[in-house]
Amino acid sequence: MNTRLHSVLFLALALGAMGCKKTSDAAAGADESGAAAATVPQKGDPAASQALATANAALQKNDYDAVIAALIAAKQSEGMSDQQKNQYRQSVRDTTTKLLEASQTDPKAKEAYENLSRLHKGH
Repeated sequence: MNTRLHSVLFLALALGAMGCKKTSDAAAGADESGAAAATVPQKGDPAASQALATANAALQKNDYDAVIAALIAAKQSEGMSDQQKNQYRQSVRDTTTKLLEASQTDPKAKEAYENLSRLHKGH
């Protein structure tokens, strides 16, 4: 289980490093995220916006590790606007709800829920 947590943390760091792109690269990444980008606020920290878009897209695909990594990256972003903070909190609620429902039948969802719980207990 520690290996899984390390993998999630590695993904979070990788996503955080992606937030250091040039503006044109970040804009291209936002275009690629599709409909999820429309729900993410555009004010505040661009890295947070990208991480929240990634979290929303990953949640739709049931890619639980990617959701958690993206939420970690968003949380670590500096200069989030109030709107982004609200979006972050909503993403955490949505993720928690989906993981709780899926954990009844999916061991990966259960493990992701446990990882998410540990991360939030540490904050």
